[in-house]
Amino acid sequence: AVVLGPDNGASHVSAVVARIAPQHEFPLHTHPHSEDCFFALSGAGEVFGPRERFSISEPAGVWIPAGVPHGLAAGSSGMLEIGFQSPPDPTAVPFATRSGADNSPRGIMTESLLVNATSTRAPEWMPVFPRRVGWQYLDPHYCVLDAAQELRAHADGYELLVVVARGAIELREVVVRVGAVGAGQLRSGECL
Repeated sequence: AVVLGPDNGASHVSAVVARIAPQHEFPLHTHPHSEDCFFALSGAGEVFGPRERFSISEPAGVWIPAGVPHGLAAGSSGMLEIGFQSPPDPTAVPFATRSGADNSPRGIMTESLLVNATSTRAPEWMPVFPRRVGWQYLDPHYCVLDAAQELRAHADGYELLVVVARGAIELREVVVRVGAVGAGQLRSGECL
């Protein structure tokens, strides 16, 4: 299901939610002009490139630079994932594994998210991929809020999506409740 894209108001990013059947595999493909980022919200599986495989399980994030071949295989219980692409480009170009030397670019990065950590500090936005360099479009951050905690989201010079993976939040400025796997979009200069 398309959560957000050019057809419903997003200028620079698309967001989709997909339930992937147990043992289903998306073969190697590329998005030549778009960065991809997705999050395993439930389940487990593997993301892979021509030479590498990475196990992922919820909650985890995966970042794929533009043009990097990648595929996804769901585990025995399937997977629920939310994915982002910038700029939006629904074209997936099949990638044939070549014999001999493979000069395809590398760059798939995975990261487990710390969502059960308790802290006495005020909630803050944390980068999903703190070791990543060379991103161009997508800069994902996350936070964990306990009941009654507040956190400001500010779109400073760019489009910003606030996605709720679990639970619910209340957007105070507009008094709207956003539930799990829901999203809010902020245009440049807007705050929530």
